[in-house]
Amino acid sequence: MKKIISVILTISILCSLLFSIDTSASGDTITVDSLTFTLYDTYCEVTKCDTKAVGDIIIPPSVEFDGTPLPVTSICGDAFYNCLKITSVTVPDGVTSICDRSFQFCNNLASINLPDGLTKIGKYAFYGDIKLQDLNIPDSVTEIGERAFYNCSSITSITIPDGITSISDYMLGECKALTSVTIPDGVTTLGVCAFYYCNRIESINLPDTVTEIGCNAFQFCTSLKSVNLPEGITSINHDTFNGCAGLTGIKIPDSVTEIGRGAFYACSALTEIIIPNKITKISEIAFSGCRTLEKAYYIGEEEQWKENVAVGSNNDYLLNSLIYHPEHEYDDESDDLCNICGYERKNTVVFKRGDCNGDGNVNNKDVVFLFKCVSGVAVGDESLLDFNGDGSVNNKDVVALFKYVSA
Repeated sequence: MKKIISVILTISILCSLLFSIDTSASGDTITVDSLTFTLYDTYCEVTKCDTKAVGDIIIPPSVEFDGTPLPVTSICGDAFYNCLKITSVTVPDGVTSICDRSFQFCNNLASINLPDGLTKIGKYAFYGDIKLQDLNIPDSVTEIGERAFYNCSSITSITIPDGITSISDYMLGECKALTSVTIPDGVTTLGVCAFYYCNRIESINLPDTVTEIGCNAFQFCTSLKSVNLPEGITSINHDTFNGCAGLTGIKIPDSVTEIGRGAFYACSALTEIIIPNKITKISEIAFSGCRTLEKAYYIGEEEQWKENVAVGSNNDYLLNSLIYHPEHEYDDESDDLCNICGYERKNTVVFKRGDCNGDGNVNNKDVVFLFKCVSGVAVGDESLLDFNGDGSVNNKDVVALFKYVSA
C-alpha cells in the first residue's frame, strides 16, 4: 500500500512539473528573411534588420509562433540603423510606434509607407536619410521626436498631422529641399532650430495657436520672404531669423515685449518692420547687418521709445530708420485704414528719424538744413535734429546724418 501511494505521489509531482513548463513566446526571437523579431505573448516587434539587406523591405503584418500569428506592433530603436542599401520600406497596418533611431542613416532609403494607426515617430527616427522623398505622415500620429527628420535633404513638402501640438527641436533642420510645410491649428510650440537651414522655404504660415518660437527656429532660411507671427508670443528669441537674407518685411505682434540677441541678424533684404509699443528690450546685434532697413515703425511716441525701450549695441540700422507712429483711436468717420498700426486714422503725422526739415523724406536737404540749424542760421525741431540720439544737437549729428544719407 505504501508503494502504491508513493507511485501516485511521484506521478502527481511529474504531472505538475510537466504542466508548469512555460510555453509562452515572451522574449524569444525569430528571424524571417533579413528581419529579426522579438516575440511576446500576444504581439511581436521588429528589433533588427540585417545591415546587408538590399532593396525593398516589406515588414509582414504578423509572425507565427507555435501555430499562433503574433501581430507586429512596433519597430524598435535602431532596428534599421545604418542599413545603407535598403531603398524602400512598407510598414504594415497594426504598427503604432516607430522608436528612436529606427531608420537613422539609411542613406539610400527613398520611400517609406507609414500605416494609419501609427501614433509615434521617435527621436532621430529618420535622421540623415538624405534620399527620403515620399513621406506621408498619417493623421493618427500625435508625437514626433526631436531631429526625427533632420537632414532629410530630399524631402520637398510635409504636412504636420492635426494631433501634433509641438514641432520638436531640430525636427526639420537642414531639410534643404523643403519648399512647403503645413502646420495645423493646435500647434503651440516651435522648438529650437525647428526649421534650421531649410533654405528653400519662401513662406510659412503659423497658426494663431502658436505661443512660443524657439531660438534659431528659422536660422539660415535664406529664401524665406514672409512669415506671419501670431499674437500670443511674448518674445522673439535669439537668432530666430538670423541669416534670413530673403526676408523683406515683418510685423512684430502686439504681445511681444522682447527681441533677443541676433534675432534678425544679417536679414540683408529687410526693408520694413513694425514694432509694438509693448517692447521693452531689443538685445545687442538684433538688427545688425540689416543694411536695407528703411522703415522701422514704432507704434508709439518718441518719448515712449526713449523711456521704455532698452536697445543693445550694434543696432544702428534699426535706430537710423525709426519712424514714430503714434497709436490711433478708432475713427468712425474715416475709411482710411492704417496698414501700419491697424487703426483707422485721419490726418496722421509721422515723425521720421533724420527728417530734419519735416518734408517726409531723408536726403541731402536734411543734411543741409541740420547744418544750418547747428550753425544758427535756421531753427528746427530738436527732437528731429538729434540724429545720433545723444540728447544734444551739434556737428556730430551732421556727420552721422551725412554718413547715413551717403551710405
